[in-house]
Amino acid sequence: MDKKDFFNYTHSEIRTILKEHDLRPFISGILFKWVYEKNIYNTNEMTDIAVKDKETINNIFDFIKPIIAFKEQSKLDKTIKYAFDLNNDLVESVIIFEGKRITQCISTQTGCALGCKFCATGKRTGRDLSAGEIIKQHVSARDDIDKRITNVVYMGMGEPLLNIDNVFRSIEILNEDKGIRIGARKITVSTAGIIPGIQRIIDFPLQITLAISLNSAIQKKREQIMPIAKKYGLRELKSIIRKYQRIRNKRITFEYVLIPGFNNND
Repeated sequence: MDKKDFFNYTHSEIRTILKEHDLRPFISGILFKWVYEKNIYNTNEMTDIAVKDKETINNIFDFIKPIIAFKEQSKLDKTIKYAFDLNNDLVESVIIFEGKRITQCISTQTGCALGCKFCATGKRTGRDLSAGEIIKQHVSARDDIDKRITNVVYMGMGEPLLNIDNVFRSIEILNEDKGIRIGARKITVSTAGIIPGIQRIIDFPLQITLAISLNSAIQKKREQIMPIAKKYGLRELKSIIRKYQRIRNKRITFEYVLIPGFNNND
């Protein structure tokens, strides 16, 4: 039987799985505490779980973190760039230090089908990452810096709203009270303007923050560098943003890549 990726499941799902294998459901909370609070991934080191229960757990789950294939730290501001090996796919993530705040920029796909002209990721389509693969980026970086990450931004490789189910699941795991405990307001999801996905963020129960990769406020120019703008124009994008603001009552971050001679004039 193939083992399940522990990092792919919420606390309530772990409880259900344990119950299905005749284990006491409260063990799920114990597992979450060891993995997400104490950074322990070997059940042999989990001292408050019975030996026979550990054997069953090891038959159900694996707790394998990805290999750090590449790591580079900036000499200017100590920002760290990682490349994680996820099933032979290299996925990038970044840790940014800002005073007491430590922010992780996290990836959701191994490539991106949107093909924005300024983005290297858009040169290949790749695949969606599972929620577990998204969480693995987090725990691996956290363990490497040996500090609590306070904020997460879904602004790495890929378009998050084209992998929205796995993104939402990973957000629930990050926010889980018995686990990592990152507040929803400290989690930001970026999009190139996928309007149906923005609607789903409006409907999503957790109060996460929205960021829009804009790059031009002129429709024709935006279409030149972001082909998705031909499908979801600025007029429609503005309408859904206004709806988000009206319902959520939250600020929106606008991201803007400055391209000399193209979008950096008045």
